[in-house]
Amino acid sequence: MAALGTARAWADAWVSVRISGFSPTSVSINVGETVYFVVADDNGPYCVQSTIGAWTPWYLFDNGDGFGITINERGDYYYRDTFTGHTGVIHVGTGSVNVPPSVTITSPAEWEVFTEPAAFTFSATVTDSDNGVAAVEFYVEANLIDTLYTGPFSTQVTNLAAGSYTLTVVARDTASATATASVQITVLPSTTPTISMSSPRVVAGQFQFEAAGLTVGKQVVLEATTNPGSSGTWTPLETNVVASATVTFSTPALPGCRLFRLLQLP
Repeated sequence: MAALGTARAWADAWVSVRISGFSPTSVSINVGETVYFVVADDNGPYCVQSTIGAWTPWYLFDNGDGFGITINERGDYYYRDTFTGHTGVIHVGTGSVNVPPSVTITSPAEWEVFTEPAAFTFSATVTDSDNGVAAVEFYVEANLIDTLYTGPFSTQVTNLAAGSYTLTVVARDTASATATASVQITVLPSTTPTISMSSPRVVAGQFQFEAAGLTVGKQVVLEATTNPGSSGTWTPLETNVVASATVTFSTPALPGCRLFRLLQLP
């Protein structure tokens, strides 16, 4: 993509390197053209480095030192001087269109469920059809947990607390194009919740129960039996996906003796 050359007398664009910064800070060229950097003072050293690894960092020391970069893919190429912190950009226009990388998360699977403290391998397959892969970033929610520059693109997540999480991989190629993939996972608490039921009361011909300690978003089933022994058959009466930790259940008040129970599904 970017070819480095030794100092030479011609260029399609020129950038002066000074203690005060690059001049100009932005240049525009076409695909296959060359930008030439040259030191214009005696305050070196300087190090012109691509922010995405598009070229090997180039060290310049004395007034007149220089190097050329020929760029063969369109895009915006940001760079900086690692000694002064000054930045600049090369805009590369007409020519072949850069194809973004392709990224697929291979682990964990979409909607996979873990138990806290969750630990698992977070990995992805990343390819690029026309350029090399510059960097692959791994995020848990908005938190960057790892950046890899060469494959295999795999890292470890540890000690993740209970909750729902979005895992994201961002892949970047050497021409600054990016691609993103995400999956959702759930981490369950390590302890089983304690669910309680109030004594039933009769309201308008209905038995009513209050259940407390439920997990929001979980499915719960109210069951009843007339024979609580080991051979008793439990009959489902009502199924809900709960929206709060406390829910009221109702069922017809039938003659006879019945035992009720409430199950929260995983």
